Amino acid sequence: TPAGAGAACIVGCTAGSVVYFILNMMEEGASVTSPIVVAGAAATRNADLSTAITVSAGAEISVFVDGTPDAPVGYGTAQCPLILDDGTVNNRFSVLRSATTGTFSNDMFVGAVGQTLPAVGPAWAQSTRAKTALAVAAGSAGRADNGALLTSSPGSIPVVDRLRIGSSVSSNLFFDGTIQRAAVWLNYRIPNANLQALTA
Repeated sequence: TPAGAGAACIVGCTAGSVVYFILNMMEEGASVTSPIVVAGAAATRNADLSTAITVSAGAEISVFVDGTPDAPVGYGTAQCPLILDDGTVNNRFSVLRSATTGTFSNDMFVGAVGQTLPAVGPAWAQSTRAKTALAVAAGSAGRADNGALLTSSPGSIPVVDRLRIGSSVSSNLFFDGTIQRAAVWLNYRIPNANLQALTA
């Protein structure tokens, strides 16, 4: 059960837990705010972002995002629908839509050192609903974008304690669009075939 604490929505989780966020609209304000009308550029406000603190991830992490970006494919800033981090940019695990190309992407850092994750995928087109799922364990990573699988072999997994939806830890990579569904599996690496089935 979420409990408000200042600007954060807190959800306590233990390793091995599955956390689903299936919401029509999620805002931190006391009431729903009006849409932001934009013309070819991303826009956001703090009420549209959410952070869950006290997430306890183990040696394996899996995430899933089902969303529709509103920003153009050529938008100049990467967009982050979901990230797990420790409150810094040094230890993080994120789902991304790449800057200028709009392609499916991700990054993972351990002690400010980038880890090898699957390559950039196909374009995540503006106003097109798509699904991506990423699962990692030491030496094994897979990402499926609309059923297409990419793999890699990362060296380490970051120690993280919070989940952010709608923006990254650096607070400038807003996901301009709609996140229909998001899920996180703590201490579980979803098999590659299941990543493909989940996103097909």
